[in-house]
Amino acid sequence: MNTRSPIKGLMIYSFHSASGNLTLFFLITLVMAAGLLITGNGQLYMWFGFFAINGPVYVFIVGIAAKTGAMWKRFQLAMPVKRSDFVSMQYLQVIIASIIGIPLFIVIAGITFTLHEGYPDFTAADMLIMLSPLFSMSLLMSGLFFPLACAKISENRQEAIFIACFMVSVIIVQPLMGTRLGIPRNTAALLVFAVSSVTYIISFAISKRLYSKKNF
Repeated sequence: MNTRSPIKGLMIYSFHSASGNLTLFFLITLVMAAGLLITGNGQLYMWFGFFAINGPVYVFIVGIAAKTGAMWKRFQLAMPVKRSDFVSMQYLQVIIASIIGIPLFIVIAGITFTLHEGYPDFTAADMLIMLSPLFSMSLLMSGLFFPLACAKISENRQEAIFIACFMVSVIIVQPLMGTRLGIPRNTAALLVFAVSSVTYIISFAISKRLYSKKNF
């Protein structure tokens, strides 16, 4: 049987399960965007970028797990799709969720730089340096979370585990992007992306193996 239709159905079901939280996410993002456009505040700019790019990942991963619980697992197992395909869907969702807010972030940031003084030398390269650690953080915290989510200890603790993974990813990413190691920011951005990507790929292989042996 062709597995594409069931996988597509699972993706659509997952999106609808998260739609309520996504609506709230976009409302908060728009409020932050309005504040940024009005004030041009640098701290708000940083928080806006973080929330726009990393927020949807939380909505999809933890929001769905908390909302559907065992029902979602039973629905998955009832589908004529291999367990490894479910894992692939989860990892693909993280990438999709991470890029949802990127266009909004780029547009709002660009308008902010045009309206306010203090950003005269900000370039497209600077924008990429800003986006890289935020996107990398999504990969890193999700890569840490998914294998742990397969463990028995994660039952009813997924939000706490996700927050712990988020904190670890911040501890890893922030020193590098803060150039505390004395390396250029563009080099740091590439290094962070490389580390998070490798972690994500290794995590994918581990999660597939763990999920295939997991008892529901």
